[in-house]
Amino acid sequence: MFRAPIHWAFPVALLLASCGPKEVASDPRPTWYRDVEPLVAQHCATCHSAGSVTPFVLNTYDDFKAQATAIRTAVAAKIMPPWMPTSACNTYQGDRSLTQAQIDTLTGFIDDGLPLGDKKDEQMLSVTPSKLERVDLSLQPAVPYTPNSFATDQSRTDDYRCFIVDPQLTGARDLIGYQIVPGQLHEVHHVLVYTMSSTTAQGLDAAEDGPGWTCFGGPGSNNTSLVGAWAPGMPAIKYPNQTGITMNAGDVLVMQVHYNLANGAPTPDTSTVDLEFADVPVQWHAQMFPLVNHDFSMPPHTMGYSVEYSLPALGIPANLWGIAPHMHTKGVEISAEITHGDGTKSCLIDIPKWNFQWQQLYFFSNHAGIALKGDDSLSLKCTWDNPTDATVTWGENTADEMCLSFLYLTGAVQ
Repeated sequence: MFRAPIHWAFPVALLLASCGPKEVASDPRPTWYRDVEPLVAQHCATCHSAGSVTPFVLNTYDDFKAQATAIRTAVAAKIMPPWMPTSACNTYQGDRSLTQAQIDTLTGFIDDGLPLGDKKDEQMLSVTPSKLERVDLSLQPAVPYTPNSFATDQSRTDDYRCFIVDPQLTGARDLIGYQIVPGQLHEVHHVLVYTMSSTTAQGLDAAEDGPGWTCFGGPGSNNTSLVGAWAPGMPAIKYPNQTGITMNAGDVLVMQVHYNLANGAPTPDTSTVDLEFADVPVQWHAQMFPLVNHDFSMPPHTMGYSVEYSLPALGIPANLWGIAPHMHTKGVEISAEITHGDGTKSCLIDIPKWNFQWQQLYFFSNHAGIALKGDDSLSLKCTWDNPTDATVTWGENTADEMCLSFLYLTGAVQ
């Protein structure tokens, strides 16, 4: 029998080892399939989807590659994904913000040449676009409207116009979601949608020439209820489970559109509101309640000008589900909090770096909402920079300012 000499044993062992299966070291670089595609699905593709107002979609590797330079710049600067509240105050449903580690993953992936990686690392992903689950009604004004077309002062840059959009309800329905789609993004500053009796709305419409009526300051009647709002950056809104805003038979919706012409000549606009109704009545009926401070006056060239406003104790219990802060373009910071009956405070929202282009209604991640007691009070703080030569006060125009936060509440509010 042939027996290998002892001094062959170690080389032979090495040779046999080298012929066996090898473990391939994992690529330490971020790759599309393993690292980046899940981030894009969770934080980007919900808005960058087909049919949305975003300028491009982000569904595939090729979609991402085509926009890689712009994505890197926006992500590194924390401009994208748009998310303004700080998590140190509270947490909210649908948080799109990225951690620094996730930002490093995306920028490193782009800097390394966008490696696809191994397709076996691809995960089964489910992207839920920022849209309603279904659209029961899609409403818009009967004819397009060109801002300032009926104004006596053609030089003004702001125009508020109200339009009737009639859901033709034959019975009470609970609105549980909506999406407002502006027709002309460059001139639609914001949109508010109210309920109003058909008789009142038709009277206001008939009193003026042209489609709709002029409505600076409000829709023209005190007997209205706010049901929805849109400002730049606001996605489709789905109210928390088993909550909704009731609309009654004979009510119409009035769409108040604020047009601003600072970005170009007037263009005919037809904005749309999509509605989703509950199949059965909701358990908790809600209202949009304004927490607002009208009383401020910013001197010219004043930076970091702040005002605070406190609402007296509610007097009765309520449940707070969400909050939608609103300022104009001079806004710097906005925050709101609860002062409890025992003097302790709870933070509702804190936006330390306001961006007018990215506003929305934030629902708290606590799916039961926040219980408010009768001796609780609410407060709001707004901070602006005023680099202009003008004194700035509360107003409807874009150059004016607002200190406002809508609250989505259930339970009666006095």
